[in-house]
Amino acid sequence: MTNAPVRRLPTNPFATRFTRPGALEPLDEQGEPVDAASLLARLGPGRVVAIEGPHGHGKSTLLAAIMAAARADGWATA
Repeated sequence: MTNAPVRRLPTNPFATRFTRPGALEPLDEQGEPVDAASLLARLGPGRVVAIEGPHGHGKSTLLAAIMAAARADGWATA
C-alpha cells in the first residue's frame, strides 16, 4: 500500500449538495434565461421527451421550471 496523495475532482458549485433543484433559474447555451412557457408550448400535451446531461448541469432545475409553467397553464402534473 502506498501513501500516494488522493486526487479529487473539482467541485461543481451547482451540484445539489450546494443548491436545491429549482433554486436557480435555468439558462440556455448563451447564458440567457430559458422561457419555460414557450418550451412547454413546443412540447405539447401527451408528448414524451427525455432530458439528458451530466450530473449537476440543471436537468432538475429545467424540469421544475417546465412543471411550474405547466401548472400555471392549468395542465395536470405529477
